[in-house]
Amino acid sequence: ESEQRRMLLVNRLKDAQDTLKLQSSTITSLKSEKERYKAELDSLNFSKEESYNEKRNLNTRIKLMKSKCDELDEEVKELSRTSQTLQQKMEDKTRQCEEKTQRINELENELSAIRLVYKIRDADFERVLSS
Repeated sequence: ESEQRRMLLVNRLKDAQDTLKLQSSTITSLKSEKERYKAELDSLNFSKEESYNEKRNLNTRIKLMKSKCDELDEEVKELSRTSQTLQQKMEDKTRQCEEKTQRINELENELSAIRLVYKIRDADFERVLSS
């Protein structure tokens, strides 16, 4: 039963690690997308000869891109917070697993000691009976 609990905790830790890796790659992807949008914004040049409609269209695109950058910033922040929370939970679960493993080892040692005492007592009892 303790082995099953230990395995369940190990599986939960693995799931949390997989989730953290996925979120980490999502954050990286979102940051990359944000940088791409910023680079595109920076590459837009305005010149005095551009028509009013072209400027208006470019301004509209810029506003949309800025809005998208803001959304991506918020997503990155939210994923970072979630990632930190999951990291803390994973550390807590690891600590709990280590504590439980240590306690199991202590109990197994206690049980071995008790078995040894009973083995000695049985041997003494057998010796008394045979005398």
